[in-house]
Amino acid sequence: MATGCLVTVTDLQSEGLARLVEERGTFMVIRFLNSGAQMTQETRLVARYALLPGTRVTVQVGEGKQSAVITAAKLGRDAASGLLVYGHKRDDGLEGPLREDAIIGMPAPEDAVEQLATAAFNDLRPPMGKAHGVGGPDPWGPQTLGAREQVLAWRDAAWQLTGGVVGLAAARVVPLPHQLITARRILDDRQVRFLLADEVGLGKTIEAGLVIQSLLAIKPTMRVLIVVPGALISQ
Repeated sequence: MATGCLVTVTDLQSEGLARLVEERGTFMVIRFLNSGAQMTQETRLVARYALLPGTRVTVQVGEGKQSAVITAAKLGRDAASGLLVYGHKRDDGLEGPLREDAIIGMPAPEDAVEQLATAAFNDLRPPMGKAHGVGGPDPWGPQTLGAREQVLAWRDAAWQLTGGVVGLAAARVVPLPHQLITARRILDDRQVRFLLADEVGLGKTIEAGLVIQSLLAIKPTMRVLIVVPGALISQ
């Protein structure tokens, strides 16, 4: 772990957040933010601590301190120090990146719903190997969660922009209104099982293409079988 990062002790959750001061072999020296107490703990008992968007924190600003809210949808990492970097907005209106060593406190939420919404995600993976390296991100880790939230935000934006026909975002056609209505009706159904039977020339191929492309965007592993007369293979 990087010196200065936020950590928690699994056996001392009630003490709140702590900061890693230094490492001594298989032990870590940590300092609790609330009490200022410093202690030595076995490395295996200390877990990296990450914050979710919406978490209220206290940050160091010059000689004073300010209350702020974590706003980042995903976590970054400072290349030089290895510390996590968040987006934040202070009570004085200033916004921007916030490195975790500038966080000097995290007030306990008074509202139970807020406490649940900003529950901490801790990296509990133990060090592995002589070099103390770790594997890839865990499904419950903060980096994976942040990436998932970013993908969901993109999906929601694409869904609103295209009216539910996600394939329209990358379509190389300009569909007519009735074609969009048809594709949207099909995609709104929980079980997509429809027969397109429009009149000749109304764009059944375009409608089917929008539906297929949207389904592939939702589930990239889906397989599509297209059976057509030989004369239509090129189309």
